Amino acid sequence: MTVRGFYNETQPLSDSELAHAEFMGRMFTTGKTTQVNKIKGPDLCDFLKRRFRLKAFAETRLRKCVNHLRTNCIAPIVSDNKGYWQAQTLKEVDDCINSLEDRIAGIQSSINGLIQMRQMFITPTSPPKDGKLF
Repeated sequence: MTVRGFYNETQPLSDSELAHAEFMGRMFTTGKTTQVNKIKGPDLCDFLKRRFRLKAFAETRLRKCVNHLRTNCIAPIVSDNKGYWQAQTLKEVDDCINSLEDRIAGIQSSINGLIQMRQMFITPTSPPKDGKLF
């Protein structure tokens, strides 16, 4: 899914990125990355750059690869603010789900606030200065 305003970050995975995601899927099913042995996003990007001899591998694309692996049930990758790892327990999966749901709730709160502020552009309480409200 491509997100408006974030086309480069959210465009579909290229064929080479799919190959990188497949490699990550295999990597995250070996049991080597666990909650106590997680890998940070920047470190994983650096590893993939070295492994595939890439000039760059952005964390936004890493997240897109992880999303692909999760969405297609290829690898049980979970994460927190300290890194990614292969889920070993139901609790780890549930904690990751709860974290994702909390982020959705935060985004929804932001949307709700913008929807309320939107009304100020439709019916401002005082005339805008130079066509701007603020």
